[in-house]
Amino acid sequence: MGLLLVGRARRWSAFVTLAGAAACGSGDDGAAIDAGPGAAADAGTGSVAGLIEVLAWTDLDTGRTGAGIRAEFGQRRPPSQVEEDRLSVVQTAGECRLLRRLPPTCQDGCDWACFPDGTCQDDRGALDAGVLTVTGTSAGPLTSEFPYVPTSLPALFAEVDATIRVDATGAAVPAFSVEAPRPPALILDAGARVVPLRDDAPTVLRWPAAAHPDARFALRIGSPYGHAGSSEFVLACDGPDLGEVTIDPALAAAMPPLAVPNCVGLSCRPAALRRSVDVAAVHPVGQSTLRVGDVVWFWAEH
Repeated sequence: MGLLLVGRARRWSAFVTLAGAAACGSGDDGAAIDAGPGAAADAGTGSVAGLIEVLAWTDLDTGRTGAGIRAEFGQRRPPSQVEEDRLSVVQTAGECRLLRRLPPTCQDGCDWACFPDGTCQDDRGALDAGVLTVTGTSAGPLTSEFPYVPTSLPALFAEVDATIRVDATGAAVPAFSVEAPRPPALILDAGARVVPLRDDAPTVLRWPAAAHPDARFALRIGSPYGHAGSSEFVLACDGPDLGEVTIDPALAAAMPPLAVPNCVGLSCRPAALRRSVDVAAVHPVGQSTLRVGDVVWFWAEH
């Protein structure tokens, strides 16, 4: 049973992870972004990490807007975070890191995901947290049972400073409740539809800061990939929301060419900037994070 919106289930039919594959011009209704580093902390082997996202989104290329909810729970990390965690950090500068997919190092083979430290995760490990109830959105109370289907919302899903709350009745994941405020909407000027990465000088991306003490940003720029594949390189920047991020030219120079595609075939890779407030609920076997905020997609050129 998926998240229910105004009395009927509606699939949030496409979603983008920060380091995963992007929907390619398919006319899908929405998107989501994955946890990224530190969003749902690894509390140790065998612990549970959950992520519930309530995010508005804007596509600067098409002018489309929307919002949606996505929920997932897994061993040590949310399943969607696995893709980025498999990448190795090869260079850092300021708030940014250059990640690269390197050959697996697991010695005895690995059925699903091999991580840079040589550890293996053999099972995707999606877990049941019971019935989820989301309140505080403009759509009214929403409920969902496992497996949790991503669900669309009206674009203006909540007023600034509105409180979004999630209550889980518990199953494999113990019962929990968590609340997070809606920060001010993230707005990028339409001129940011295409952002060139410079090798000869810092690239600075700016936006109006949230003026919220707990707001953070996450930027992901991925290299081209084959259909349903993964980027070899990802430029990842994370930090407190101060209204700008600076990309060091050395990191930009290490990225492969990035062309602006028409997104009707393979290798389309929009960049994503997210601003959110993340609040974690700690329970006996780990923690579950509620993320509330906005995502903006644009293109990066190099």
